[in-house]
Amino acid sequence: INAEYMGGMKDLISTLGQSMPALLDVFTLIVFFMLIFSCLGFQLWAGQLHRRCHSPDGVWAPTARSACSSGSLGTVCPPTARVCRVDDSRPQKVYNFDTVGNAMLLVLKVVTLDSWAEELAQVRHVSGYVSSLFFVALTMCISLFAINLVLAILSSTLALQYHGERKLDSFKYVMRSIQ
Repeated sequence: INAEYMGGMKDLISTLGQSMPALLDVFTLIVFFMLIFSCLGFQLWAGQLHRRCHSPDGVWAPTARSACSSGSLGTVCPPTARVCRVDDSRPQKVYNFDTVGNAMLLVLKVVTLDSWAEELAQVRHVSGYVSSLFFVALTMCISLFAINLVLAILSSTLALQYHGERKLDSFKYVMRSIQ
C-alpha cells in the first residue's frame, strides 16, 4: 500500500470526525422537516389512498388500479364503475398517509427519491395536480437542500483542515530556518 494514498484517507476520516457535530445538526433539521411534511400529508390525505372504483353493486372494478377521488379534484371513476369508496378487500400498502409513522416512511421514500413518482401518481389521482406542489416542495426542501448542506459542511471542514496543515508546515519551515 502506497503511503501517499493513506495520507489522503487519513484526511478524509479526520474531516468526517471533525464535522460530525455539524452533521448531527443537519440530520436533526432533516428529521424535523420530515416530521412537518409527514403531519401535513397526514392531515391532507389520511385514508384517501385506499379508495378504488367500484360498480354500483359493490364489485371492485379490476381496470381501476389507481386510487380515485370522491371530490371534484383527482381521478373520477369510469362509467362502468361509478362509485369511489374504500376498498377493504385489498391489502394496504405501508406507504400511505394513514398514520404519522406511515407518513414518515412515505416521506423518507420521497426524500431518497426511491420510485417516488409512483407515490406522486397515487396521491395525484386522489387530489389532483395540486398535490404535485407538496412533492416538489418536499423534494426541494429536504433532498436537494440537505445534500447541499452536508456537502458544504464537509467541504468547509476539509478546507479548514487543509489550511491548518499548511500553516503548520510554514511554521515548521520558519522554525527550521531560525535554528
